[in-house]
Amino acid sequence: MSLTDSSDTKWRKGAIAGGVWGTSEMTLGSFLHNLRIPFKGHILTAIGIAILSAFGMKWRTSGMFYRAGLTSAMLKAFSPSPKVVVPMVAITIEGFLFELGTRILGRNVIGFLVSGGLAMQWAVLHKVIRLLILYGASIYTVYEQLFEKAATGLELPFINPVYGIVFVFALSFAVGAGASAVGCAAAAKSNGSDEPITFGDRQTAPAGTMMQGCAGRHSLLWLLLHIAVIAVVVGFMDKSEWLAYILLVYSLAVSVRYRNFLKRFASWKIWLPIFVISFVSGFVLKSPEGKFISTPGFLEGIRLAVRAFVTTCALSGLVSEMGHPLIAGFFRRRYGDRIDSVLSVAWGTVNTVAPSVKVRTLIKNPVKGIAGMMDSVLSSDRKRAILITGEVNGGKTTFLKAFLSTLPSDAEVRGFVAEAVFEDGTKTGYSITDVRTGESAELCRRTKDGFYFEPAGLAFGEKCMGEAPYKNMYAVFDEVGHYEMRGGGWDTLIKKVTAGGAAPVIAVRRSLVDKVCGRYGLVNAEIYDVDNIKVQAAESAV
Repeated sequence: MSLTDSSDTKWRKGAIAGGVWGTSEMTLGSFLHNLRIPFKGHILTAIGIAILSAFGMKWRTSGMFYRAGLTSAMLKAFSPSPKVVVPMVAITIEGFLFELGTRILGRNVIGFLVSGGLAMQWAVLHKVIRLLILYGASIYTVYEQLFEKAATGLELPFINPVYGIVFVFALSFAVGAGASAVGCAAAAKSNGSDEPITFGDRQTAPAGTMMQGCAGRHSLLWLLLHIAVIAVVVGFMDKSEWLAYILLVYSLAVSVRYRNFLKRFASWKIWLPIFVISFVSGFVLKSPEGKFISTPGFLEGIRLAVRAFVTTCALSGLVSEMGHPLIAGFFRRRYGDRIDSVLSVAWGTVNTVAPSVKVRTLIKNPVKGIAGMMDSVLSSDRKRAILITGEVNGGKTTFLKAFLSTLPSDAEVRGFVAEAVFEDGTKTGYSITDVRTGESAELCRRTKDGFYFEPAGLAFGEKCMGEAPYKNMYAVFDEVGHYEMRGGGWDTLIKKVTAGGAAPVIAVRRSLVDKVCGRYGLVNAEIYDVDNIKVQAAESAV
């Protein structure tokens, strides 16, 4: 299944917008994490909202926003961090909330502002839900009493504790609406057209998995047990003081079964807040009036801490078991082609956008930063790059020459193709031939230390390319390899002609496709694999 067909425009645009969102999560997220910036999740959510608004202003395509959220969440699954499930859920829900706002108020500035405010609510709401799951409804009683004590201590007039919650959500809404306004401004600043670029048919995701702690030990019985325990904790634990201690046996069994996975959570930064909240809550709820520290309060704190531990173990076990082969197989059979196609476009977006992302610009001037990211994936007056790929001695040059013959007769084509030179049946080097004049020159010859490149051959290649201007011409390079990736060979020449507006036509082995695209910023790459496509099929795309 391909997303390049017009019939699947919504998924294609959603995958591109989600790819840009995912790129911001990878680049800006790492930057904020390394600097230990507070409210990192809120900042990333705001940038994601701005990106959705920016693409919404450009495309105004219904159904694009939740697809972008699903795409960005799938990209998050390849993160090496063990803490990916919560961000994946958050990104998905934020995409749906943004979509909901546009369905109600329309895909216009007002609709985007409200949608941004709605999407930002999840940054607060998920923390509220997490507290309710870990500690039960009694956590609100704790908040209410602490709020009243603080108001009394500060000698302030009594304020309903509900107003504090309303204020937090209202502030979150305002931040989300502001992020949407930034996105709308970025769309206005963008110089790209309304059409997304294409990435060819070869964009693959890096190897990775979301959960590895229980690989090979999945069990449907344990999966059902985790679901049952979570239901019991949420529904009945507040009604029984002893149920938490009974389920502690279950938690110890989970800790043993998933010990490799739970090791990732063996951090005081995770557990210290849980125990502090538990014991403070216990003392507030159970201590006699006028006395904060008491035995009943201490016991209640232990019970709440055990409840939080049981819930954490159950959720962790549930996440681990979601990788069961039956579950994975179901989604692969039902949605496999769709997922592959979406990830293909999404990783094409990531590979295109990531080299041009300037994190400091994104932080200091988000309008300019997001506009630049958009321009990377929007068509412009530049011709697209064309990559001919295959294995060594796999027929790339033969395909390239046949491909060049399909170009329009009025197209300006400069450059060269390389031919192997044989002596007595042994390859001794390569020569290059000017695609315009047919003149040839020796490029390199084999020595005991490898290939030696003739200075005259390199100079001849530059002569084949001619002088500027290079705009709106095809620049043929056969071929680009490891030498160019180290800054040698045609590296400087490729940079010069692409900067001048030429559309490079490059023969490159499969293993170097991503490096070539990244090094030369080839945002309009059409990739043709000589083993998977015929010249006639490529001709129809020219």
